[in-house]
Amino acid sequence: PDAPEGHHGYGQYRETYKKVDGQWLIDSVLLTRFWMDPLESWTPAETVTPSDTKSAPKTTNGE
Repeated sequence: PDAPEGHHGYGQYRETYKKVDGQWLIDSVLLTRFWMDPLESWTPAETVTPSDTKSAPKTTNGE
């Protein structure tokens, strides 16, 4: 089957955070795209399903 087109995207992310049980968590994310450039001759990476991924380590900001 045909692979989806690859691209370089340019934009801005805006996040809001909230503190839950002493941990800062992302509450919302807004992506505003300014521009998208298609990539010619793009080959997609191997498909990874959620069961194949590991959780990212938790980080704290000292609070």
